[in-house]
Amino acid sequence: MNCKRLTGLYHATGPTSLTRYYFTCELAIKFGCDADLATLISTEEFRQEAPIPTNSGLDPTRLYDQLDHKFKTPAEAGQSMSAIQEQ
Repeated sequence: MNCKRLTGLYHATGPTSLTRYYFTCELAIKFGCDADLATLISTEEFRQEAPIPTNSGLDPTRLYDQLDHKFKTPAEAGQSMSAIQEQ
């Protein structure tokens, strides 16, 4: 990003916004684990002292508009991680 002399705040995230639960299940499946071991619970049930936003996704559009590169989707990243693990 320094090559283009970009300044300001950019969200460097993938193009897909997922819930923590869905992301956990996808990783479990990708690595051959039992996704049924993940339990979907509400923020209230979790009883964490600090509030958790219901949507913690970030919008990478501003960064994508400046770069000639798009980050991988979770499925694509999972395939890359699986390939590395198999080596």
